[in-house]
Amino acid sequence: MLSQIIPKSQPPTQENLDFYSTDVEALRQSVGSLLSSVGYRSCLAAAQAYANIVPQHERFRIALDTVLPQMTSGSDYALRILSSFILFSLYTPHPISMNPFRSIILEHFLSHRAVARTHVNINDTHVNEQFIWVLWKILRGEGSDIGPYSPAQLAREPLHPQMRAAQLTLIEETNISTSSSSASTTVSRSSTPPLQSPRPTLVTRSSDHYPTYGSSENAFNNSSLINRSASSYEGTSKAISLLLSARSRVLTLSEQRILRPHLQSLVHPLLILKAPDLPALITHNPMIAHPFLVWILQSSMPQAAQKEYVDEIKSLPPTLSSFDFIGRLVMDQTPLGSVEATYYVADVIVINVLAGFVHGCIEWIEREEREIEMTGKIDDKLEKAIINLCRFYSSLVKSSVIDVSDDDEITEMKHFALQNSRFEEANTLFRVLAKG
Repeated sequence: MLSQIIPKSQPPTQENLDFYSTDVEALRQSVGSLLSSVGYRSCLAAAQAYANIVPQHERFRIALDTVLPQMTSGSDYALRILSSFILFSLYTPHPISMNPFRSIILEHFLSHRAVARTHVNINDTHVNEQFIWVLWKILRGEGSDIGPYSPAQLAREPLHPQMRAAQLTLIEETNISTSSSSASTTVSRSSTPPLQSPRPTLVTRSSDHYPTYGSSENAFNNSSLINRSASSYEGTSKAISLLLSARSRVLTLSEQRILRPHLQSLVHPLLILKAPDLPALITHNPMIAHPFLVWILQSSMPQAAQKEYVDEIKSLPPTLSSFDFIGRLVMDQTPLGSVEATYYVADVIVINVLAGFVHGCIEWIEREEREIEMTGKIDDKLEKAIINLCRFYSSLVKSSVIDVSDDDEITEMKHFALQNSRFEEANTLFRVLAKG
């Protein structure tokens, strides 16, 4: 009876096998083209493109056949970085411990780090240290932090001193080192005579999770370095995560206290926020954005790169966080430049930013007014912007940042205040400016 209900399975025909083989081969070629053409696209965009190209049921197979070989060999470290991120992204948001590619990523991290560490004594930056840093971030479950950056950028930028291969350790290595030290202490305190005491050995984890690579001396022979730098590592890593989070949310007071001591060390091409990220940081955390920009201006970063950050300030909208941020900068007397030609942060902002920022605020308000006229939708943010801009400008006048005797400097704002004199703040400001 069952044989009449359930049909017998038919063996696959040669035609079906040929079609399946052709389809998989086409996927491999598409992924190969993707990997070779996205050096300057962000890692996250490339991972999303991979997910769009390859059906879900084929992603592991194609990754195993096409992506993994690119990560494990070759001298193009941008390609290797991209491949490792794609392998990581396949199983997010699950923990990295559940990623089937974790063991091979760990193996390459340990082997490449061992080679790179041999170059520390001669103060040489090994060619694959950026690749090692990316693998380290992935193994720590922090691979998402590198998503916004392109593989070419990650492979090219120099590393922060605390992110060099000699400094990179994993949490399980610290645990193993601590367990080994504890085991050695226990043995030394036992009643067994010294000549008969068992030789202490490293306490290793289950091979299901952490495979063993060589002898314990070769794998973890820097326990003193691990113990000495572990706390520094965690602090820097936590600060990096907080700085990235500060773009999208307001940090708590305790988080700000953790981040502030590390801001200077994070002013680095690979680790800091890029110039386009600065407005978001200002919007959510102006108290962090202020010292962050000051450290940028004090750093050895090329002036062209510093100018990118300064230029971003001019386009800030007329919000309280923007006025708070600019107000702090125009009063900042932190010295810049050389001993022979000293100037201050306030000088840079007043000369290069202030007029452009005020002009941008006025343009923003005028655009909102035109939009209200077209749509008929009334929004109180326009009224708040007018009032707050007038208050901000009045504070600059009182602080003598603005010279009211300079007609060229105040003409635009005087005209704006007159147009909006229906507001008390604008009316008061106009009378002050009109007196000269």
